Amino acid sequence: DECFIWFASRDLDLPFRFDPNNPPLYYCTLYFWMKLFGSSEQSLRGLSVVASIACVPLGFVTASLLFNRRIAWTVAVLVTISTFHIYFAQEARNYALQGLLVLSSTWCLLKALREEDNRRAYYYFAGYLVTLTLSLYMHILVFFVLASQLLLALVYRPWRASRFWITVALSAVAVVLYSPYMLMALRTCTST
Repeated sequence: DECFIWFASRDLDLPFRFDPNNPPLYYCTLYFWMKLFGSSEQSLRGLSVVASIACVPLGFVTASLLFNRRIAWTVAVLVTISTFHIYFAQEARNYALQGLLVLSSTWCLLKALREEDNRRAYYYFAGYLVTLTLSLYMHILVFFVLASQLLLALVYRPWRASRFWITVALSAVAVVLYSPYMLMALRTCTST
């Protein structure tokens, strides 16, 4: 797998031509990472290490928005010692970066839903749109995360109808922004 990822990340157009089953963002990110840090095995895995480490404090602040600080600390500890999290931090795969993007989009959504000032909430909603769209371009299964985030916006208290519908609209915009890749992948899959 890591050999394939290295090969697909050597040129920016390879991910679009070579592997239509996996969205291209990780390969493109790794392309620039390799330009900065080289293409050694340690360098390839470094991106996952950095993303994985960033998930710990982001998991803490995201959990603190939903629960109390004690539970947030528990989440941070569980993320730190999670076998899967440690494993994917050591792999040159998209999962650690995907986790970071999903946590980021969830954090932005929670901040937007709870923000009193509408103007500041719109900034958080913009962050939600960007991170959700990037997440979709990282892995197709983010559609399940999108569904859970919509459910979260529906049940979050204090519930505001306008904020819920903004979340629905921005989620639809993210899907529309992802649709060019979906169409290209479908075209590639049906032509082979």
